[in-house]
Amino acid sequence: MSVARLPDGLPPGRLIAGSSPGLWISEEPVVAPGGLWAACQAQQRATGWHPVLMAWPCAHGNGHRPAEIDAVDVAESLHESWLTYRQTAPPPAAHRGGADPGPHPALGDPAQRHGQGDPASHPGLADLADLVAHPALADLSDLTELAAQLGFAVPPDPRETAARLGPAGPPYTRWPGLAAPAEPHPGPSPDAVARAVVGQMLHYFTTRFTAYVALARVDRSADLPAAVGWDADAPALELSALMRSWEDRFGARVIGFEGSSVFVSVASPPLTSRHAAHVALEHVLTGASNLNDGTFPFSDYAEALRGERLWSFWWD
Repeated sequence: MSVARLPDGLPPGRLIAGSSPGLWISEEPVVAPGGLWAACQAQQRATGWHPVLMAWPCAHGNGHRPAEIDAVDVAESLHESWLTYRQTAPPPAAHRGGADPGPHPALGDPAQRHGQGDPASHPGLADLADLVAHPALADLSDLTELAAQLGFAVPPDPRETAARLGPAGPPYTRWPGLAAPAEPHPGPSPDAVARAVVGQMLHYFTTRFTAYVALARVDRSADLPAAVGWDADAPALELSALMRSWEDRFGARVIGFEGSSVFVSVASPPLTSRHAAHVALEHVLTGASNLNDGTFPFSDYAEALRGERLWSFWWD
């Protein structure tokens, strides 16, 4: 594969002096740059130059080499982020300040749940928490069967009930590992989805429908955040390693930067609520400011990921 020849049809631009592995940026913003981006993408295997759109130049060209990205263990990196996150995450509401907030609206009043005027009609099992703690109920199937006999409404996984009823946050009390790969979606390839999503991304650029076209000599788009010397407070090395994993699991492609924001197309996003929550946890653990400033409840963000083919992250 030749890496010396730039793609055909480029506007005036410059190769960043001393850049490694190599970064070229157009001299001026391009109007409606989606077509040029797509043309460069079509040539990327032949030229070795991967295109990325920038609302304005936000990279200096001296980034990390592929071997440095190779050395990052994504699962271990996210696990460490999870441990740090758990130290700063608020405790479940029932334990905060030692106060009992009363029955959660999603569960209702215990007496109403099992259709009796007096919960004591089932001694020792007046609340779902007693069911969960009952020593004979080591298996979820036993719990479900007995609860059904008593008229209780049982959440899908009562071991996570406390987390779900606490402050808005990931519904996990322990590290769940990496999210499973998405089932391949019928339809366009990841590269074709990226071409379609570029236009959507430009709607979010503050520069609207103009952007600088940049080219980087990388083997895959996931390496762009680390390789181009991105001017952001993001953990670019770890992020590129995670992006590689998302490429493999979800057909992701890095398609644009706007200052400290990065935009990613996704060919196979999660479709179910459970899968979306697991993927959303990985998003939170990137440390991105837009996911850790308390603006959106976790459950709302996770649901928004279902079928969503454009992901974005930014860092202050």
